[in-house]
Amino acid sequence: MTPPLWQHMHGMLSKYLIELSPQPSKRSIDKKLSDAKARLDSEKLSKLLNSLYDLLVAIFCYDECRNNFLSAQSRPAYGSLVYALLDIFGDSSRDSVIRLNAARCLKLLVDVRHKEKNGGTLAVILPGFLARCQRIALDNANAAVSYRVPQCAIQIIGSLLCCTMCTDKFSHNAYVPSSASTTSSTNPANNIRTSSGGDTNPLEIERDNNWYNMAASKVLPQLSTLVSLLCSNNNHHIRLATLELMNDVTETCSSVFGKSELAQICIDLCAVLLRDPHIEVQKSANDLLTRLHKNDSRFVLKFTSQKLSKMLRTFARSLKNSSSGLALLQNLTNCLLILGTESLSRLMLASSDFVNNLVISILSIVRIEKKRLLISASGTQGCASFLDSIPLCYGIRVQQLSELAEILAGTNEVDSVFNSILENMRSCDIDGKIAGAVLLIMLASTSRYRCSTDVQHISLQTFVTSAIDMLASLENSLEEDIDDSKIHDNDKPHSDESCLAGVLSFGIAIAVSKMPPEEHNCKSVIDVLYELLKWTSSPNYFVKEAACNGLELLANKDGFTDLSDFLLTNASYIVFKISLRSRDFLSYPRSPLVLSEMLERCTDPKMFDQTRHIVDEFLLALDRSDQKKTTFLLQAVRSYIRALRRWFPELRPEPKLYGVPTTSEREPSRRCSDDEENQEDEAADIYAMCEDERKNKPSPLIQSAVHVLNRTKHMISLSYLPIQLFVIDILDDALLFVRYFEDDLLPMIHQNWFGLVRKMNAGWSRTDIADSQKIVASRAVEVAETMCRVSGHFVYLKIAHELSPKIFEYLQTSKDQKECQLRTYTQTAAYRLQLTILKAIPTFVTECNLSEEHRQPLVEMLNVYANTAKLPQTLRDTATNSLALCLDNKVTATNT
Repeated sequence: MTPPLWQHMHGMLSKYLIELSPQPSKRSIDKKLSDAKARLDSEKLSKLLNSLYDLLVAIFCYDECRNNFLSAQSRPAYGSLVYALLDIFGDSSRDSVIRLNAARCLKLLVDVRHKEKNGGTLAVILPGFLARCQRIALDNANAAVSYRVPQCAIQIIGSLLCCTMCTDKFSHNAYVPSSASTTSSTNPANNIRTSSGGDTNPLEIERDNNWYNMAASKVLPQLSTLVSLLCSNNNHHIRLATLELMNDVTETCSSVFGKSELAQICIDLCAVLLRDPHIEVQKSANDLLTRLHKNDSRFVLKFTSQKLSKMLRTFARSLKNSSSGLALLQNLTNCLLILGTESLSRLMLASSDFVNNLVISILSIVRIEKKRLLISASGTQGCASFLDSIPLCYGIRVQQLSELAEILAGTNEVDSVFNSILENMRSCDIDGKIAGAVLLIMLASTSRYRCSTDVQHISLQTFVTSAIDMLASLENSLEEDIDDSKIHDNDKPHSDESCLAGVLSFGIAIAVSKMPPEEHNCKSVIDVLYELLKWTSSPNYFVKEAACNGLELLANKDGFTDLSDFLLTNASYIVFKISLRSRDFLSYPRSPLVLSEMLERCTDPKMFDQTRHIVDEFLLALDRSDQKKTTFLLQAVRSYIRALRRWFPELRPEPKLYGVPTTSEREPSRRCSDDEENQEDEAADIYAMCEDERKNKPSPLIQSAVHVLNRTKHMISLSYLPIQLFVIDILDDALLFVRYFEDDLLPMIHQNWFGLVRKMNAGWSRTDIADSQKIVASRAVEVAETMCRVSGHFVYLKIAHELSPKIFEYLQTSKDQKECQLRTYTQTAAYRLQLTILKAIPTFVTECNLSEEHRQPLVEMLNVYANTAKLPQTLRDTATNSLALCLDNKVTATNT
C-alpha cells in the first residue's frame, strides 16, 4: 500500500514534471516558432524550479518518500525529471540564474549521501547523464556566462561518478580496454536483471565486475578528455572544481577505475596546476599529489619520469606548434617538482642523455625580447632587480625561470647541468649562447648553489674564461668606426650581440662572487673587473647597465665599504693591465676607456698616485695614434682631469712663509761665545733656504694638469669633431682646477686662447656653416666664459677686441634666419649656439668690467633679441634675464 505522504508528493512531482516537459504541438513550417511557444517563460520557470527544489528537499528528508522515489518503479519519472532538468541546465539561451536553479535540483538527485539508494538508478542513465554534463561544462567553460555554470556541471559529474562507480565489493584485477573486453563486459544487455517470470526489466542493471569494467572503460577516456580541456582554463574556480573532481574520484572510485589509471590523469593535472597563481588551486593540487604518493609513490615517480622524458624528446616540436611557451615551461617545472630532488638526482645520475635533453629543451625556450629591453638606464642595482628587468619571449617571466633554476640547483648533479650548459653554449648559435648565459646566471644566483667543491670551482672558472673569450670577440662588432661626416646618435639599438654582451658581463660577475676569497681566485677577480670596466663604457644601455650592476655585485662580495674602495684596492693591477694592453691597440682598442671608467667611479684622492703615470703614457701616445685611438685616449685624459677636480675641489697654494730672522734681527736669550753664535746663524740660514725651496716647488697635481694641457693644446686645431670637443672639455676642467694658481693659470689661458678663438672664425655671414662648427663654437664660448670667471681683467682685451665682435656678428646674422620660426629650431646646433652666447654675455660684461664702448653693442643686441617676436620664447627670456644683469652691473659700477 502506497504511503499517503509519498502519494501526495508523487502527485506534485508528476505535476511539476508535466509542466517542465515541452507540450507536443503540431509541426508548423516555422519550427523555431513552435519551440518558442512550447517553452515556459522565465518568470514562471524560475518559480517552478524553486518549488521543485523545495519538493525534492522534502522527499529526501523522509525515508519512506526517499525509498519510493529511488525505487525501480519510479525510475521512469526519475529519468524524465533528469532529462528535463538537463535540458534547462544546458540551454545557453536561458538566464544563468534559471540554469543554476536547474543545476541545484540535479545536485540533489546525485547527492553522494544517498549513493546506496540512487546508485542503481543513476547507473541506468549514466552514459547520457555524463555525456550531457560533460558537454555543458566544455561549452560554457570559455563562454560569456557565469563561471558557476561549468563549475556546477563539474560538481555534478563528480557526484554522479561517486554514486555509480563506488563499491567495496569490487575486485579490480587490471584495467581492460573496451577493444579487448569480453562480450559480457561490452554488451549491456548481459547485465540486465531478469524478472521472476522470465521477462527482462530494462530499467534494472546488475552492477557486477563485468559492468564496472565496461563502465570504467567508457568513463575513463571521457574523464581524461574533460580534465585535459579544463585544467588550463582562465577561471581559477573552474580549475579548482576540476581538481576537486579528481580528488573525490581518486578517494572514492580508485578500486573501480584502477589506481594507476586515475593516477595518470591526476599527474597530468598536477603537471599543469602545481604552481598555479591562486593559492586555493595550488593547495588542492598539492593535496592531490600527496594522496597519489600515499597510494603508490613508486608508480607516480615512474610515470612522471616517463612523462618527463617524452616531453623533452618532443619539446622543440611542441614549442614550434605552440602559441606560447609559458605552459610548456610550467609543465616542465611542475614535473620536476613532482619527481622531487632525490628522484631527479638519481635520474640525472643514471642518464647523461636526460641531462643533455633537459638543458637543450630549456635553452630552446629562453629568448630575450629585444623590443621590450631597456631603452634607457633604469638605475636598477643588485642581482634580483637586474634579472627582473630582462624581458623574455613566449610570455615567460623571470620568476618562473628562477623557480626552475632553484630545482636544478638543489640536486646533487647540479655540476652536470652546469657543464652541459657550457658545452651547449660552445656549439650553438648566438640565441643559444644568450639562453645559456641567462640560465647559468639563474643557476649561480640561486640560494642553493654553493661553490663548495673543486668541481663547482672549476666549472665557474671555465665559465668565466669562456665568457671573457666571447666578450673579446664581440668588442669590435658592437662599436662602429668613428665617422665625422655627419652627427648621429651614439646610442646603438639592441641586437643579439648586445644582449649576449650584457648577459655575459653580468654572468661573470655572478660567477666570481660565488668563488671563495682565496689567492688563486685573485686573477679571475682582476680579469672580470677589467672586463666590467670596459663594458661600462658601451653606448648600449643594456650592456652598460649589466656591467654597472656587475661592478656593484663585486664590490659587495668581500665587504668593501663601496665601489670606490674596491677599485682603489685593485687599482695597481688594473693600471698595469691597461698599460700592457694599450700598447696593442688593434687587439685591445677599448683599453683607455677602462681607465676612464675607473676614474669616474673612484672618489678617493689616493687614486692619483696609482694613475698619474699611465696618464703620462697616454699623453706620449697622442701624437702617434690614429683618429679612433686618439679619441679614446683623450676621453681617458678628460676623465683624469675631472677626477682631479673631484678629489681636490678647493686646491690652493700654501701661504708663503718668510725666512728665519737673522742674528741682527733677534735678541739672544742668553749670552754665548762667538763660535756658537756663528754656527747658529749658518744653520738658520740653511734651514730658511731649504724651506723656501720646498714652498716654491710647484704641486705635482698642478704640474700634472699643466702637462696635460701642454700636450693637448695643439689638437684643438684638428678637424675631427670628437677630438675638438674632448680637447675643449679638458681645457675647461683644467682651468677650473688651477684657478687659484695664477702662475700656472695665466700662461695656460694665454697659450690656449688663440686656438680657442679660431673656432669663432667661421664667417658667420655665410649660411652654409656646418653644424659641427656651431657645436664647437658653442663649447668654445663656454670655455671663454670660464676664463673670464677665473682670471677677470686678464682677458679684457681678448674679450673686447677679439671675441665680442665675433659673437655680435653671429647674433646679428642668425636672428633674421627663417629657420628661427620653425618648431624644430630648438633642436638645432644654431639655437644652442645662440642660447650659449646670450647666457655668456653678462659674464663677459661683469667679470671683465667692459667699458661703455664695448658694452653698449652687446646690450643693444640683447634688447633686440628680447623684443623680437619671431624668435623662440626661450631665447627671448634668456635675453631679457641677461639684459637685466648687464643693466644692474652698470648701475652698480656707476654708484661705485
